[in-house]
Amino acid sequence: MSEWGHDFRPAYRKLSRWIERIPRVPRVALTATADPDTRREIVDCLRLRSARRFVTGFDRPNIRLRVDRKTNGMRQLLHFLERRPDDESGIVYRLTRTGVESTAVRLAAEGYDVLPYHAGLSAGRRRATEGRFLRGEARLVVATVAFGMGIDKPDVRFVYHVDPPRSLEAYIQETGRAGRDGRPARAVLTIGAADVRRLRRWVDGGRDPNRRRVGRRKLEALLEYCETTRCRRQVVREYFGEDRGEPCGDCDLCRPAGPLHRAATAIRRGAVAIGRRGERLRPSGLPGRSPPEPVFRESDRRLYEKLRAKRTELARAWGLAPFMVLSDHTLLEMALRRPGDPTEIERVHGVGRTKRERYGEELLGVIRKFER
Repeated sequence: MSEWGHDFRPAYRKLSRWIERIPRVPRVALTATADPDTRREIVDCLRLRSARRFVTGFDRPNIRLRVDRKTNGMRQLLHFLERRPDDESGIVYRLTRTGVESTAVRLAAEGYDVLPYHAGLSAGRRRATEGRFLRGEARLVVATVAFGMGIDKPDVRFVYHVDPPRSLEAYIQETGRAGRDGRPARAVLTIGAADVRRLRRWVDGGRDPNRRRVGRRKLEALLEYCETTRCRRQVVREYFGEDRGEPCGDCDLCRPAGPLHRAATAIRRGAVAIGRRGERLRPSGLPGRSPPEPVFRESDRRLYEKLRAKRTELARAWGLAPFMVLSDHTLLEMALRRPGDPTEIERVHGVGRTKRERYGEELLGVIRKFER
C-alpha cells in the first residue's frame, strides 16, 4: 500500500479509487513491519483517519539477533550450518537469483537437503518447494525475498542472510519467519563493504528524488542496526517508534562472548575501542573495523554524552530519528578526535559534506564549549 513500504506494489494504490466509489465498505489494514511514516501513509491512502489502531509490537524476544562482518559469505554460511542440528529447518536469503542458484548448488554438493526459490522459477516449481519445506521434506530453502509470504512454518529455527536486504523493515519481516512456535531461533546477517556499495548504487540509481531520499534514510537505518554498539533489539524498537526498553541480554552485542560484545561493553563502560590518541576510530561490525585496545578518558565519556544530547536536539528540530542525524560510532569518534573546524569534522567517519553543512557548527559549538 505505501510508496515507502519495503515491498511497494503500485497497483495497490488503485484501491483508493474504489474507496471513493464505495465509501461505506468496511476496511482493515494489516502490516507485519511498517515504520511510523509508512503507517501514516497507509491510513491516508485507505481513508482510515478516524479508525482505531492496534500496534502489538515488533519485538520477537525468542529470536537471537547477530551481525557478522562478511569475509567469505559461503564459507561463513557453511561454518554456521555445520554447528546446527541436522534436523533444523532454516531459510537462507540471497539478494539475487544467481546467488540463490549458486548457493543451493553448493549446499547440495555439501550434502544438505536444500531447494532454491526465486521469482524466475515456474509457479508450479515454487509451489512444490513451499510444500516440501512446509512438510519437512527439505531442511533448507535458499531464496530471494520472493519466498516467505504465506509461509507459516512454526519450527523454522534460523534465518540467515548471506546478503543484507534493502531496509530494516524487510529484514525484520524476513527474520520474523523464524521461531513462530515461540522456541529459541536465530537471525544472522553478514554484511561487507561490497554489499554497502551495491545497496547505495541501488538507492542512488532511482529517478524519483523523493524515493531516493527515502531509500537513503532506510539504508542508513539498516546500517545503523548493523554497526551499532548498543543492543540491537533497542535499535529495532526505536526505529519502529517503540520505547527502546532495556538491553535484551541476548543479541551478539549483549551476550558475554566474542569481540563484538567486548567492544560494545567497553564503550558502555567508558572505554572506546581506539588505539593512539587522534587515530581514526574503527568500531566493530562493518568491514575493516576491528577494535584495538581501548583507551578512553572520563572527559571523553562526558563529551560523548553531550554530543548525544545535541544529536537528540537536532533530531527533534529536523523531524528525524537520532540515528538518522549521526550514528553512535560517529559521535564516539568525534568525542575522541575533538575536531576544531569544519574541515576536521567532515573527516570524521559518517559525517561528510552534507551533514557537516547541516549539523557541523552546532556540534563544533558543543566541543568548543566543553574544551574551555
